[in-house]
Amino acid sequence: MNIALALLFILQLHSIQLQPTSGVDGEKSSQVDSYNMKVRIMLKMINLSCNNVFSELKRTTNFQKNIQNSLKVVQQIKESFTKFNVTLNKMLKENRNIKLKKDSKEREKLMIRMKKIKQNITNAKNPFEKLVSMVLNIKLWMNRLKNEKTIDNIF
Repeated sequence: MNIALALLFILQLHSIQLQPTSGVDGEKSSQVDSYNMKVRIMLKMINLSCNNVFSELKRTTNFQKNIQNSLKVVQQIKESFTKFNVTLNKMLKENRNIKLKKDSKEREKLMIRMKKIKQNITNAKNPFEKLVSMVLNIKLWMNRLKNEKTIDNIF
């Protein structure tokens, strides 16, 4: 941002210097015109560079917001899986403590189903934990990008 402001300041200074001068002879006039043309081309290039920097900054900021929103959603999903897993474990413990003599076959079927559900939850939880750590790393990188003053300091 500081670089862009400095470039805009330079643009303003050069535009002041480009004012036509009176009383200049023919040869010097063509040299001044040539110089003015080169300066104008350079200023247009600087202006384009500033516009590119601003658009890149805007795109990076939007990307960071999307990453943060995605992180919130992933964390909510992880918390839901964790709560469900805790509830399932409680149900399994309660079921083990219940001693049903008449419905032992039903109890066995229920235990098998609950174990399958628990295994599915555990299998789904691991990729989400990896995803959360990856998104956290991206968030840290984006914060580093945001806090750096120049592009050279990023790498």
